[in-house]
This record gives sequence, C-alpha cells and structure tokens, in this order.
Amino acid sequence: MQKVGVALGGGGAKGFAHIAYLQAMDEMGIKPSCIAGTSMGSIIGALYAIGYTPEKILDALDSLTAKRLTAPGLLSRLQYLPPSLAASFAKRLLRGFFGEKTFEDTEIPLKTVAVNFHTLEEKVFSSGLVLDGVMASIALPGFFPPYQCGGQYYIDGGAVNIVPFNTLRDECDILIAIDVCTQRTNRELTPTAQNAYIATWNAASALLLNYQFESGQIEIVERPEFPDTGITQFDQYKKVYSDALSGIADFKEKLARMTK
Repeated sequence: MQKVGVALGGGGAKGFAHIAYLQAMDEMGIKPSCIAGTSMGSIIGALYAIGYTPEKILDALDSLTAKRLTAPGLLSRLQYLPPSLAASFAKRLLRGFFGEKTFEDTEIPLKTVAVNFHTLEEKVFSSGLVLDGVMASIALPGFFPPYQCGGQYYIDGGAVNIVPFNTLRDECDILIAIDVCTQRTNRELTPTAQNAYIATWNAASALLLNYQFESGQIEIVERPEFPDTGITQFDQYKKVYSDALSGIADFKEKLARMTK
C-alpha cells in the first residue's frame, strides 16, 4: 500500500482550510502515514495526529465560540493583545487539547517546524511534548514572543519553511503539500506598522516557497486562495472551511488517480 504524506502550511486563519482536505481524505478512506505542519498547519496537523477527526475539530471550534472564548471576536483580536498575553492565552487554549501528549503518543507520526531564534536554523520537532512543538511553530514575531523550549528560543517556522513538505519526502510515496498563503496581496490590510511587518513576512515567504516548490518533488500541490480573509480573522473558520470545500472535488480526483 502506498504511503501518503501531508504537509500543512502556515497562514493564520486561512489554515482552517486544512480541515477540509483532511476530511476529504477521510471520506476516501485514505489515512496519512505521516504529517508535517508549520504554524497553523502544525495546530491542525497535531490535532488530527492525536486522533481528532476533521468533524471533531470543527465541533471544538464551535464549542469555543459557544463558550464565548471568541466573543466578542477575542481570537480575531489576538493581534491587539500584548505579545506575552497573547502567547499565554494561546498556550492555555492549546493545552486544553494537547495536555501532556508527546509526539511519541500520536496516532500518526507528526513533525512541526520552527526556527531557532539565535541561530536562525530550522528546527523540526518530532519528539517531546506536542504542545511545545506547536507553540514553537506558531510563535509569529510581532504577535507572540519567541517560545522557550529545551533551553532554546524559537519563532514561527514560516520564516524558512512555511509548507514543510521536504521533512516528509523520504517517508512517503505520495506527498501532498497544501499551501494556504497563495493569495499574498495585502488588500485586506490597513497600512499600520504591524501590518507592514506582515506584508514583509508574506513577500519573503512567497519568494522562498516558490523556489522550494520548483526545486522539490511533490505529487500533489494544493494552493487554495482566500482573498477575503485576513490571517488574523480566526472567527472566520467556517467561511474558510466552506470556501475550501469548493476545490475539494478536484483534489479528490487527483488523489484517486494517484492511489489506484
């Protein structure tokens, strides 16, 4: 049986699209043999790897909203909180899902990607606490402070590897890369100092990712676009998920041909 690997890219709120792709694979009876994620991709990938179905992930998001943890739009307003407070809130929220689970406990082998703050080298987490690997991967400069783990500090993996397909290439026969940052124009952003930083980050990651895709070997590349959703609009998860479903039929067809 062919092994399928899935790399889930970063992209803030746009990363909720990953739920639709994982759900499509479930519907086809295809279970990934390995998963890698960066930033939001690390959150969705880790939830799936520890046993959350796509439906359960959506239910969890609905539950958070019902409990008013997001009201009035708190998740969307994370960008306005002091970085240390935003990180503390995010860690408390994620601990509720991951607890003390380790990478060794996951049902599907998992990797998350971050960047060492001091050496600027890529760090691939595949052991230790899942919570640490995810928190390191989502530590976007300007929003969260560098995350301390094992005596080192880490920042968001999107700085060097926003869709970490290369970490899985040797472990699967069919490699799927899902990039949710294709739409990198900044029409939805107001010209603030913080948004200028986001624009700089997006421009740099776009150039690097295009080079990585051109030089890499990937069987399926999905690059859905969400021009009406900003990366910090986390309360738009239902819209992003729904928009992603519009391209799922084509994805299923490509995957079905590959796995025959």
